[in-house]
Amino acid sequence: MMREKKIERIYHAIVHGTPTPASGTIDAPIGKDRHHRGKYRVSDSGVRAITHYDTLQPGSELSLVRLSLETGRTHQIRVHMSAKGYPLAGDVMYGGDDKLIRRQALHGESLRFRHPLSGEHIQVDVPWPEDMLRLRQKYSHAPLFLPI
Repeated sequence: MMREKKIERIYHAIVHGTPTPASGTIDAPIGKDRHHRGKYRVSDSGVRAITHYDTLQPGSELSLVRLSLETGRTHQIRVHMSAKGYPLAGDVMYGGDDKLIRRQALHGESLRFRHPLSGEHIQVDVPWPEDMLRLRQKYSHAPLFLPI
């Protein structure tokens, strides 16, 4: 089902800055970074990668973004958001600052698909992890994040 692109994957990320435009599609190939083992980058010789994003709540320091993947490349969200100039909070490998959170502020929110036998629409939602909730709450005094 993944190869046939029949599973919708929805993520939420807290990124540095305010993405402009507020929503869009990043269609940029991703390949291995020749200079840093384990790191990837946007590269003309890479494999096609497509990420759709919507800024749910912009902020001057951090913004909440919903992302969905049309392809599934290694580090795709991290690479695409960093290349666009909005690295994930906590993602030091791709330009984020880890002072507010000690890991990438990325959460796999839900999977949506049709059951292969019954055809029933299935949606699996996962609650936010505590560290991302704390980060979201820390900035909620300013009109930064909408409730999800």
